Amino acid sequence: MSKKAFIFPGQGSQYIGMGKSLYENYKIAKDIFDESSGILNFNLKDLIFNGDINELTKTENAQPAILIVSYSIFKVFSNEFEIKPNFLAGHSLGEISALTCSGSIPFHDALRLVRQRGLFMKEAAKSDIGIMKSIICEDKTVVENECESIRDLGEEVVISNYNSSKQIVISGTKKAVEMVADNVKDKVKKIINLEVSAPFHSPIMESASNKFGEELKKYNYKKGIYTVISNTDAKPYDNFQEIKDKLKNQIILPVQWNQSIEYLVKQGVTCFIEMGPKKVLTDMIKKSYPNMLALSCQDSNDMNKLKNILSKDMIKTKIAFISKCIKAAVSTKNSNFNSIEYKKGVTEPYKKIKRIEDTLEKEERRPNESEINEAIIMLKLIFKTKKVPIKEQMEYFNDIFDEISNKERFINIIQE
Repeated sequence: MSKKAFIFPGQGSQYIGMGKSLYENYKIAKDIFDESSGILNFNLKDLIFNGDINELTKTENAQPAILIVSYSIFKVFSNEFEIKPNFLAGHSLGEISALTCSGSIPFHDALRLVRQRGLFMKEAAKSDIGIMKSIICEDKTVVENECESIRDLGEEVVISNYNSSKQIVISGTKKAVEMVADNVKDKVKKIINLEVSAPFHSPIMESASNKFGEELKKYNYKKGIYTVISNTDAKPYDNFQEIKDKLKNQIILPVQWNQSIEYLVKQGVTCFIEMGPKKVLTDMIKKSYPNMLALSCQDSNDMNKLKNILSKDMIKTKIAFISKCIKAAVSTKNSNFNSIEYKKGVTEPYKKIKRIEDTLEKEERRPNESEINEAIIMLKLIFKTKKVPIKEQMEYFNDIFDEISNKERFINIIQE
């Protein structure tokens, strides 16, 4: 498998019972759900598992609910699979999920932020004056031009989402959105009402954007461990200081999702894994890029397919770990010219590492924990015997450990 991107859905993916199986089967997910109710000071878990869909769909509830489920899926997935993403990307709300999973925003802060984001959006939407519709069309300019014509009449309606080359979303007042839909219905393939409670990513949300901008200033952010793509410009965050401005502006700007996926494809991403309820983003990518591998963590068939792919990929990855050990053993400078010590501390341990590599290649399997331990111990002995400086040793080990996702288990060996 080549480059991978984890993708996170936005509002509209919620449903009653989402995440319940995770809660019942994984302690880490149970802890996240239970912690969330304490952070928010109300039992959101009960609403998610047993509540009314209309109540869950309210933006102030849907946003934290989807974040909780997406974050739980990410944590469970990360524990179950030894796989690292090259990129993270999220659709609207999902961008905050992505930043949370990357480590730029602590989960407890992210949960409070999305709850407030939803409340601000609810206030800005006023008395149900706004709606959103998804439009499937061959030519988006038809819809763009119609939106412009309706705006010229003094109504509020905009393109709020560029989801794919053939799917866009319009957002605005109920009257304006219905006018656009009615005027283009014979020129497009399909029009779908969205299960959201406010006209997101439109000028109607300006007050919510301003209030959320002030809320964002109350929290601290840091550099994440994964590259996250921004909705506003379909480019990676250059630094964590951009988070406040980009998340503020995202509320009133169109979601550049299609452009984000195009960027990832140009970067060499060939596998997309959706971390969230339903598989809306997965289906979108499959339609736009039929040759790409798009999988949903909510689909058991997709997960079985992923397990098979990862099983083969892990073998290559872990053999690469052993190969790097061998390369380090032979490429480091030797400063020990005692032939007896060299034979015992370099030649013999090198042969042991090489035997592990030969065995793995012959049996077409990944090394077990004891084989990884032995390779590390042997390489450490080689370094010591060759009198390699400690700083240089650590540089080699850091590079070698990049090949495994559970490196914390083995770091203590080199520190002994």
